Amino acid sequence: MALGHCAELAALSSAERRQVCKLMNKVSYPAGATIVKEGAIPPLIALLKDDTSEAQANAADVLQKLARNAENAVTIVKDGAIPPLIALLKD
Repeated sequence: MALGHCAELAALSSAERRQVCKLMNKVSYPAGATIVKEGAIPPLIALLKDDTSEAQANAADVLQKLARNAENAVTIVKDGAIPPLIALLKD
């Protein structure tokens, strides 16, 4: 999947999204702004609610790395990542 198609992540199966998330976790984070602009945050937020703790942890890790950039952090908050992240902390 090309970087320009991050928004298409939502159409993938849960297993496919988990694999993409693992790959995204290895992306160099100067490229993070591009990933965010291409729409990767909503699918990552969806993975925070996945039924496997590995997918949840990978998604949280990717979001944490992306949030190191202030503009990305604002997008992550606006897209609604805080409630599912708090829910993970409670589990």
